[in-house]
Amino acid sequence: MIESELNYFFERLPGIRALVLGDVMIDRYSYVRQERMSPEAPVPVWDVEHRDSRLGGAGHVALNLKSLGCQVRLVGLAGRDADGIVLQRLMRELNLDDQFIFSSPTRRTTLKHRIINRNTHLARIDEEDTRDADLMEEELLKAGLISAFEDVDVLILQDYNKGVLSEAVIRFALKLAHDRSIPVAVDPKKRNFFAYNDVDLFKPNHKELCEAMNRVVSKKDHAGLFSLMDDCRKRISAHSILLTLSEEGILFDQEHVHGHLPAQSMEVVDVSGAGDTVIAVAACALALNLPIKNIAALSNLAGGLACTQTGVRPVSHQSLRIAAQHLTFSVHN
Repeated sequence: MIESELNYFFERLPGIRALVLGDVMIDRYSYVRQERMSPEAPVPVWDVEHRDSRLGGAGHVALNLKSLGCQVRLVGLAGRDADGIVLQRLMRELNLDDQFIFSSPTRRTTLKHRIINRNTHLARIDEEDTRDADLMEEELLKAGLISAFEDVDVLILQDYNKGVLSEAVIRFALKLAHDRSIPVAVDPKKRNFFAYNDVDLFKPNHKELCEAMNRVVSKKDHAGLFSLMDDCRKRISAHSILLTLSEEGILFDQEHVHGHLPAQSMEVVDVSGAGDTVIAVAACALALNLPIKNIAALSNLAGGLACTQTGVRPVSHQSLRIAAQHLTFSVHN
């Protein structure tokens, strides 16, 4: 990317108004140390040094957007439980509007609890409901979407298969966006992978794409992956596809345009939440109508930055802009 394109992107970021619809969750971390073995079984006893709760899932996408300087609204579901209260508190502490996070009496707040020892990930314990939103929850989400759609520049659908993005809610959200000519970026999961029809940007990862298309293609087989992406893009009538390959970088595919960007050379500490950062930056670039190769370059850089941090943390406007000054951009077709 040339300097004028980068300046255009970063100068207009604060004016972007983004709407995120998806599975909101809490990422909880228990940092532990081992000092003895258990007398009850041949297992170590871990002493908790401290705990940390952070906004995760679609909430982390919203937090990335806010950290980039955007205006953001978030629509989702939480349980009417203790973690639902924690979720609301986290949003308010982060100055994120929680008016479109609807409390359901029949659903648990999604929690991912990670156990960490000296930057080593020992285990993860999940508490969640994965059923699709019921009729009452769908009506809450639809009403929230109608209210939240005012003055929006881009819609992001962030799917973790935790129930918010049922087929009915997906169809409703896409119709609202299409009727208002709002571009749509999607981070899909397997359950409703092919429900996202006629979207502007579709961003699966390697595992998700191969499973959905029922084909096994190596991350290093770019020709095979471009063929798979092209088939997928045509099947769902997507305008463009970004395929994240972690250590292999990112592929992009659009009609008559495709390419590969290698992963940025950075020290990888933790890949948690990197996909949320990628879709946030990609959606911003989409809202500004940047070409697909520039969307891919900025997203790839942001994903690399996210991996240099421990735990799920957003990438800031300043850190991305500093890193972009050294962005080397060469596309391998």
